Amino acid sequence: MIFSQLIEKEYLFQVYQLNQANYIPEGMYLFNTNQYLQNQLQNTIFSFSLQSMRLKHSECLLHVSIKDTLAVSPVKATFGGIEIHQGLPDSLLDLFIQHVDQFLCSQNIHQVKLTNYPFAYNLSAAQKITAALLRNGYTIDNSEVNYHIPVTNEPLEKRMHYSEKRRLRKCVQSGMIFKEEKSPDLSKIHTFIHQARIRKGFPMTLTLETFRNLFMQMPNVYRVFVAIYRDELAALTVTVRINKDILYNFYPADNEYFLNYSPSVFITSEVYKIAQQEGYKMVDLGIATDQSVPNYGLMRFKSNLGAENSLRLSFCKRFNDNATSL
Repeated sequence: MIFSQLIEKEYLFQVYQLNQANYIPEGMYLFNTNQYLQNQLQNTIFSFSLQSMRLKHSECLLHVSIKDTLAVSPVKATFGGIEIHQGLPDSLLDLFIQHVDQFLCSQNIHQVKLTNYPFAYNLSAAQKITAALLRNGYTIDNSEVNYHIPVTNEPLEKRMHYSEKRRLRKCVQSGMIFKEEKSPDLSKIHTFIHQARIRKGFPMTLTLETFRNLFMQMPNVYRVFVAIYRDELAALTVTVRINKDILYNFYPADNEYFLNYSPSVFITSEVYKIAQQEGYKMVDLGIATDQSVPNYGLMRFKSNLGAENSLRLSFCKRFNDNATSL
């Protein structure tokens, strides 16, 4: 810990600088946990916590990566941002944000960018955090539309549009096989994903080295599932365990030679079954926008799969010369 200050008699505002020798207060979601952040130490990481001295747990937390005069959350991930404990008063959340800002100013930080989790993860908390950030001088930088499928006891096919039901049945009737790759060839998997994303105009967000490291360092979190048609790889996806309730369909990719079968529909249906079997409450399909610009085809595809949408907001704040330090 590098800083600690008593707030409202009962709470400690604490600042940590993460390194391999220390462990910080844990978040509810993967990208705010020690397990993930310990693998992202290329830049300085500051971790902020509001600790309840009476309840002995963190009521509020935020992790930011520092690069020059910019502080960013998430730390090389899909989202990060602020997490709060249920029932945290608005006044304390405001004080937490203000103390974070003041500390960052003291470190010569000029700008903060935060991307929070999708509203669907925890609607009431996301709304409270959004309102608090806006009250404290942050502005909405990007508004993305995220899609998720609630996991129930019913098959996914019941939620699908009739066109996707038809495509799913075509895959099943063709004898397409779904399985998990227990020992995946990560170089081949990465190349397959890269080719599919380039074809669709999406960037490849992870280098091969980073991709490998994620699997090696968190084998219980990252998994590969494939769809095979007549011994050929028709489609695959990489899933990420966000927590015990949320499975993230992170890197879906298909083979252009099998697009007439729509193997992505088949593989999504099978991943949904995995989520049912393993007790997840949600399959996160990710965003269908880019820097707030909608991809209407992708939005339609995810909706037709039976997914629901929610906001995923990014916030920005610039500090002026009059900002005060702690």
